[in-house]
Amino acid sequence: MIFFVGGETAILDKVRPALAAVSSKINHIGDTGAGARWKLVNNMMVAIEVAAVAEALVLAGKAGFGIKESAAIIAASGIASPVIQQKVARMAEGHFGDTDFALGLMLKDADYAIAYARQNGMSLALLPAAANLFRLADVKGRGADDVAAVFTAVED
Repeated sequence: MIFFVGGETAILDKVRPALAAVSSKINHIGDTGAGARWKLVNNMMVAIEVAAVAEALVLAGKAGFGIKESAAIIAASGIASPVIQQKVARMAEGHFGDTDFALGLMLKDADYAIAYARQNGMSLALLPAAANLFRLADVKGRGADDVAAVFTAVED
């Protein structure tokens, strides 16, 4: 686990041993609240990647390619981040239990990031589209499942 921590350096130094016990790296990224803001940025990228992979797998199926074979090709490709490698396999297997990160929590973070961007005068294009797919999957009862369950919003 890698931590992105905001707050005063002196306080971080006091808790660093506890954090180091459960993390491989601790990144001090700024003032109090910086960690929460970075979480929105990080999860924005994850949401977009996972939604894109779900759509790619469904399109591959429509183009006549097998889902499992397509997942293997995507996972071995140059565009496959560690997140994509993990989630594309879950999608191909239909394995949405044993949640790494719940779809409903990703939707919450996506909505927070969209609102934060709006508050700061920015209009996002990709995240709202991804959030809509997560919302469709959530409406289908997939909120407690792994984020890979966004695939269920696209496969119909």
